[in-house]
Amino acid sequence: MKERPRIEPSKITDDLYWVGVNAAAPSHLLVTDDGLVLIDSGSTNTIDGLIENITSLGFDVHDVKHIIHSHAHYDHVGATNKIVAISGAKTYGSAQDADSYRGKNKILWCLHTPPENENEFYFEPDVLINDGDVLEIGGRRMRFLVTPGHTEGVLSMFYPVHYKGKEYIAGSFGGAGYNSLKEEYLDHFSLPYSLREDYIISTERLMRERVDVHIGNHPGNNRHGDKAARLTADYNPFVEENTWQSFLVAQRNGLIERYNLDFPIIEE
Repeated sequence: MKERPRIEPSKITDDLYWVGVNAAAPSHLLVTDDGLVLIDSGSTNTIDGLIENITSLGFDVHDVKHIIHSHAHYDHVGATNKIVAISGAKTYGSAQDADSYRGKNKILWCLHTPPENENEFYFEPDVLINDGDVLEIGGRRMRFLVTPGHTEGVLSMFYPVHYKGKEYIAGSFGGAGYNSLKEEYLDHFSLPYSLREDYIISTERLMRERVDVHIGNHPGNNRHGDKAARLTADYNPFVEENTWQSFLVAQRNGLIERYNLDFPIIEE
């Protein structure tokens, strides 16, 4: 698991922050009246950096009361058990990915060799989420769709955020990469090749969703670095420059072309 360049923590809206350590350790922090909600805890080797980022923004890791996981890969769950040990946070994940969180298969590690202490990273989610569930988490109404492809239980999520007194809908595709759909990966884990078609269906389903603030499952998805660099007191690219639809179209078309699938290409 190679080191990636560090990405500094940054504000997205008045109540949502990027706290991930690098492109392979994506995490976001939602600030609510009922404590902090951490969306993905990052990689297994960036735990200390995540806590440093949360602290540097003026928040206390002890106030993390909920940890929501987009899918069961190591770069999204690495710090979960440590944060739970510190704060007692409740954990959430899709019912479809539950066995991976529990360590009943090795999907959590993708094609990497699991570390010797792999059991330290497995956990039983406190709340299992199914397609269409709407939950009040941290006092926010959060809606979830199961959008399989990257894993069988990818969770895409939609929730209100606020900026300069206005409410917006933040949304993320919880498993945007199709690297896990290559033959080597699917064969290794005895996964169905139909996950490729599931991925396409998932992107098309997500295109129908209203999203005002596109949150990337990894920072490249929504051009996070570029937007953060141009964020000023008077202009917020995260709110003003919506990359949701174009990203979904690009992901859908890219998968079709890579695997020569029998689906039409959508023109942007």
